[in-house]
Amino acid sequence: MFGPALTGRRLALRPPSVRDIPRLVRWLGDAEITRYWWTRDVPWAKRPALAALVLFAGGLRPNAILWMITRDGEAIGLSMIRQIDRTKRHGMVAVLIGERSEQGKGFAAEACAIRNDFVFGRLDFDSLTATVLADNTASRRLLERSGYRLIGSKDASGAGKHQDVLLFELTRSDYARMHVERSRPTN
Repeated sequence: MFGPALTGRRLALRPPSVRDIPRLVRWLGDAEITRYWWTRDVPWAKRPALAALVLFAGGLRPNAILWMITRDGEAIGLSMIRQIDRTKRHGMVAVLIGERSEQGKGFAAEACAIRNDFVFGRLDFDSLTATVLADNTASRRLLERSGYRLIGSKDASGAGKHQDVLLFELTRSDYARMHVERSRPTN
């Protein structure tokens, strides 16, 4: 499903629209932007137009939630929850800042915080997980700063290359602890 409109200090998350597809095609066609993205080894993702349509259509499924991340009304990235298990109150998350000029400004962290507030506050989830390639230090730092803990790793070697994939988790209790720490006044 497409996520509801949510707002943060500098960003908003909004449901995607058909007019976002060309932007998704551009982002997904940029090897520098997608080099760590979860679709990197999926056969359909090798064709950006098809990848954008699959991603967009996937947002219509009941076990996924898709948002566009916007700044000043312009889409700069996307945030998603996939593999949602409503019985276990769990999902797998991903975030992508597709506009290169907007990377490195803390927007992924803010988008994660907005999404996590929604997931734990309104959907009443118990946990979220995320995977990251071990050499993607920026995403590892993002997850750690967002309260996720490293809970495991696996070898995802393929196509003649070795890749370690790290699994991170954010539980409801970790999220609550982060909220308390953020709300404490600083001296």
